[in-house]
Amino acid sequence: MEDRSGTGDPEREAQAARIRAALDRMRDTILEIGAAIEQKKGERCPYRTAQDECTFRGGCINKVREADGTRRCGGDHLLKREPAG
Repeated sequence: MEDRSGTGDPEREAQAARIRAALDRMRDTILEIGAAIEQKKGERCPYRTAQDECTFRGGCINKVREADGTRRCGGDHLLKREPAG
């Protein structure tokens, strides 16, 4: 029976160590991205495009409809839902 635990085989142990190191780097990168998103999420409405178009399908008090039918973000660039009712 073949031993699949990785013990005793230096090649497999080295490969497992490389994989663990790569996963650690990936985890650190994802955590870094998440921290940057958390930090920046209050700076700008997530529904505002680079061209100041509003893509939010609900009601936002910052939304301004242009003559051509597009919706432009016309506020402080933070999503402000319209009150229900």
